[in-house]
Amino acid sequence: MQNTIEVVTNDDTRDVSIRIVDFLIDNEFIEYEKGNYPFEIQDVIHEEINNLVNISEENEEIIIESKINKL
Repeated sequence: MQNTIEVVTNDDTRDVSIRIVDFLIDNEFIEYEKGNYPFEIQDVIHEEINNLVNISEENEEIIIESKINKL
């Protein structure tokens, strides 16, 4: 069995929220006008992700450990 450790930071979750908003724009779930990026939506998604994984100003990163069974 192999252990894998990954550190996830507030910057990482922000990057995920940007990718989600870009997906929503690209697939026309939300409208985007040039020069008017939907930062409010990005901020809400970012906050929800941080709440889910318990990242905050006091706890700026988490460590995720996974165990992989190799045959």
